[in-house]
Amino acid sequence: MSLTDKYDIDMSCFILLFMAAIYPLVVIPFPLYINFPAGIIVPSGKVPLGYFYAPRYIMLAVLSLAGFIILVKNKVNLKHPVFIPLAFFICFFLISTLLASNQVTAWIGSLRRFTGFSTYFFCFIMFILASCSSRPLRILKCMAGCAAFISLLAVFQHFEINLVPYPPLREGFRPFGTLANPDFLGTYTVFILPAAIFFYLRSSKVSWLACAGLIYAALLVSYTRGAWLSFALVFTVITVYVIKFTSKKKLLGLVMVTFILVTALLLPTRDSSLASRATSISSEVSSAVQLEDSAGSHRMTIWKQAAALLPKYWAFGMGPDHLIYAGIRTPGGIADKTHNIYLEKAVTTGVFSLLSYLAFIGFFIIPRKGFYNFMFFTMVLAYLAQGFFNIDVVMVLPLFWIVLGLYLNCICNPEHFFQGSYSV
Repeated sequence: MSLTDKYDIDMSCFILLFMAAIYPLVVIPFPLYINFPAGIIVPSGKVPLGYFYAPRYIMLAVLSLAGFIILVKNKVNLKHPVFIPLAFFICFFLISTLLASNQVTAWIGSLRRFTGFSTYFFCFIMFILASCSSRPLRILKCMAGCAAFISLLAVFQHFEINLVPYPPLREGFRPFGTLANPDFLGTYTVFILPAAIFFYLRSSKVSWLACAGLIYAALLVSYTRGAWLSFALVFTVITVYVIKFTSKKKLLGLVMVTFILVTALLLPTRDSSLASRATSISSEVSSAVQLEDSAGSHRMTIWKQAAALLPKYWAFGMGPDHLIYAGIRTPGGIADKTHNIYLEKAVTTGVFSLLSYLAFIGFFIIPRKGFYNFMFFTMVLAYLAQGFFNIDVVMVLPLFWIVLGLYLNCICNPEHFFQGSYSV
């Protein structure tokens, strides 16, 4: 291996480690305002560009472009079959972008989301980098460690101790860690939690059990019901797997005991608001079954009106991040996302884009033999399950694509994870 090759490997590893361990922590407050069409987001037309979204988009762009240079220089092999549906997804997404009415929004995203075509292209680069990494476990462990730290900040916020800079409108919000919004914290924690659980099952180290307990605590205090339901599904899958295929039942029992203790400690806090939130799930499900507009914090209103746009925009969508121009109103204001990542793709980038995305992601939701394969499967399942109620955001989306790349790495290069068999 030449010095240049070694430098490229180290640089790509640095990019991924930075994304895993530093990127989720970035919060940069600065008083820069961007003019935006008045009445679309805020009546004044002034949008604050700072704190959570813009800094991470800029950081993702810089790191991805550096990664792109490395990939082009090394002529990375993209011959795996999974790249076929991914290529179609990117092509249809690009067509939607080119046909969109507002090109700035389509390419960059709305100024409070930053999930336009460029963000997905940057995620695509991260996916390839992760699929080629020679240190995948180090990257994932850093991701889980960072999630534990953010979870600790969220628990502090639950007890009204906030250590994270935030604009005045964040006053009174539920805990959000460093993720700008409690729902995003729920997405982040339910997605990363399976990694901490599996690392504990693999190593028996108390530090990983503590890490899992912290992330679970943050998931609870996010008050995100969609993420809670996703966790219930995923933890059931993990339990069945461990009982049926491994000898780690005792360790799983300790995980369960830890989660029960964390739940018991948090339930009485804040006037038992967690219990109230949990008991509201049944009424929300009943409202959703009856298609009431108020169901899911008025998500049903958004879903109905977004679905009504499909006959007009079914082929290539109205444009990435363009839902804000549809004028869908809820009691909370103008809706700029559908709060369902699948309906979002159908309406904004078209049915062809959605189908190719589902074909691509379908490769990763096939359970495969092997401890680490199953760990990645549960992480992907957690993200996709909560995606029925939440949205793709620039703070979490790149991490999801990195995990997809690490999963492909595990499938194609198991020697990067450990020597020997897949047995637990």
